[in-house]
Amino acid sequence: MKSDVAQGRFNLQDTATSVSETVARIQREELTRIIGRQRGITVSDDELDSGIRDDLGLPPELPHNEIAPALRDELLRIDLPLDEYRNIVESQVIEKKIKADLTASLAEEAEQVNLLYIEAGSQANAINALKALEEGTEFAEVAAQFSQDAGSRSDGAFGWAPREALDPELADVAFSLTGRSGIIETEENFYIIEVLGKETRPIDPTIVDEIGTKEFNKLLEAAFDDTVFLYGLTESQLIDLANAVGGTFG
Repeated sequence: MKSDVAQGRFNLQDTATSVSETVARIQREELTRIIGRQRGITVSDDELDSGIRDDLGLPPELPHNEIAPALRDELLRIDLPLDEYRNIVESQVIEKKIKADLTASLAEEAEQVNLLYIEAGSQANAINALKALEEGTEFAEVAAQFSQDAGSRSDGAFGWAPREALDPELADVAFSLTGRSGIIETEENFYIIEVLGKETRPIDPTIVDEIGTKEFNKLLEAAFDDTVFLYGLTESQLIDLANAVGGTFG
């Protein structure tokens, strides 16, 4: 907790939110280790050193014995003991390895669709967006007005995407469509898409990263549902923590 204060991540004027965010980070680290153990993923000393170099922004070729000065300064800055810092970095390394494992089966090339899309957020919003499109308003303008996804608000461009990058319901429509769709309802949202083209092409590395993150988040959600945490915080505990770091609750 004091480390979060030292790093400026802890808002002393909104301690309840800050404590909740800190607990969520701790839970994520624990769940990442659980998933890693389930998948047989381990972290070697060399991989941990590499993770520390990455975290500190050091050159990857820097020898182990030359990490110490930068590491010492960072530990003083964030007010963490070495073991706790190494545990955090280890969790980050495990997460990267899990994501790499999840995307290892992706082909270098795959059939992809070039998409425009609007993530409407609600059925009512989707209906209004579709009406505007049918009245002749440009897709980019409608996306800027109605899309709830920050990535599509500027012009609605998703770009080239393989099936794995899309929600299953969205992919089923996108890969069977040419032109603009109607309203597509998925488990979590309402979409309107326009397919500009289809072709087999190399998968962009950023899309691979996005697929890895999406699949990893699914594992986190499943692991969270299956895990009992011993530090669910009551309001009185939040107040005690607030007092411990000199903040206020609520």
